[in-house]
Amino acid sequence: MTLTPEGYYLASANGEKHLNVRVGDDVFGIERFRARFHRPEMVEAALRGAPIPAPPRAPAAFGRYHALVIGNDAYTRVPRLRTAVSDATAVGAVLARQYGYQVTVLENATRDDMVGVLDTLRRRLNKALAEMKADGSYRRIVEAFIASSAGTARK
Repeated sequence: MTLTPEGYYLASANGEKHLNVRVGDDVFGIERFRARFHRPEMVEAALRGAPIPAPPRAPAAFGRYHALVIGNDAYTRVPRLRTAVSDATAVGAVLARQYGYQVTVLENATRDDMVGVLDTLRRRLNKALAEMKADGSYRRIVEAFIASSAGTARK
């Protein structure tokens, strides 16, 4: 592994798995920052003694990110879909691997499944949701429409 003072790096796949990034008090795998810092051309330029620019400024750290991704192929009142579940699984994997999200994927979920997971997430993220409630956004989240595998959308 080669690392420049600016944070650009070049590493083998095996070496990369040992590289972490600290933002404030949070530590993330390099996957979340790979697009910004895995720059072999910058490492090569630094090794030649050429000046290299600083990397783009990192976004502010807002804590851990969570995603609930739902894919329903099997609705009871509409024709069966073919790729919603596999698409949801793929999106969840990208969010986890490349962006460090903690992901919950639901497949062919009923309304009760969705409400149950939302309730679990609400309890787990109670502090964040309480902060959101102060500016009114909690109400908008809770009042979202849920289209379950029964093919109905309810508030």
